[in-house]
Amino acid sequence: MADLARVRKQAGVSLRTLESLSGVSRTTIHYAEKGVNSPQLDTFVAMANALGYDVALVPLPT
Repeated sequence: MADLARVRKQAGVSLRTLESLSGVSRTTIHYAEKGVNSPQLDTFVAMANALGYDVALVPLPT
């Protein structure tokens, strides 16, 4: 989840702003960024979408 923090910071988005845009609490965002917990998929998608990213299933190479 370190990528979440990197993307958020590169976008110039604060925890408070991401909370407002995504509907996910700052505590949950902070814990996800620090690796304390792994958010549920819908939570991760909400944060990614708020940062302008989509989440997709991509087949692994065989």
